[in-house]
Amino acid sequence: MRYVVIILVVTMRLSNAENTGIPEKQFSYLKSARVSEDGAPGGSEKDAASFVDYLESDKQAVIDLLSEGIGNREQALVFACAEFMSPWSYVDFVARVSDLFEEGKVSQKSFEDLVSGLSIKDGFLYFNASHPDVKEILVQAKRALPPESSIVDNIARALNGDAAEEVRRRRSLAGYPPFEKLKTSQNAPKTPKNYSLTPGSEVSHSTNETGDDLSGNAQNITKEEGITSRLPWIIGGVLPLGIFILFLKILKGKSTS
Repeated sequence: MRYVVIILVVTMRLSNAENTGIPEKQFSYLKSARVSEDGAPGGSEKDAASFVDYLESDKQAVIDLLSEGIGNREQALVFACAEFMSPWSYVDFVARVSDLFEEGKVSQKSFEDLVSGLSIKDGFLYFNASHPDVKEILVQAKRALPPESSIVDNIARALNGDAAEEVRRRRSLAGYPPFEKLKTSQNAPKTPKNYSLTPGSEVSHSTNETGDDLSGNAQNITKEEGITSRLPWIIGGVLPLGIFILFLKILKGKSTS
């Protein structure tokens, strides 16, 4: 009886797009498509790409939907699409889903597939386990998953630094390009839960290759350029005045003698 109630709740939740806050097009895809046998999102390529774009632009709306409860099929489809997000968006998304898993809002199987990756992100987090943000995700996943989970050993090996080379070799044998190695100096901004940006609070900072803030340097350069650009006018104004004063002193000396 309990499972019947859960199914009814999920069905009511997904009965129309207005209840989810997700646009109609993306909602229809989520309601109808399935994950293919190779772990990639099913349905038409155009619809899948549209859902990935939506995930990139408004992942919090999808996180909210997951937190309110959707079926395992829909979870699996969302996570399959998430693998096609940009690297930093994917890391941020997995970090948020990790919290939902600890709250019991996401199924263990779906979460394991998201962390391990089923298609183009297969082994991505394991490969980048040395990065602080990724390491935090893997430590949280290892803690939250039961010891008998199929990926706990893989996570442990990744945290020990034993998985990166294996992932690289496996992708090479399969003919896939190597994963991007995330760099600490290229950290994406942290996006806290319930994040909202106050209008007008955006601050733009330029950085060099090591991630140093160059905004102060830019101000100094602008100041120096301003001084340099005014130098000819300063010289042009002071020099004639000096010559004129010298000429007056010479005339005064002659008149005195």
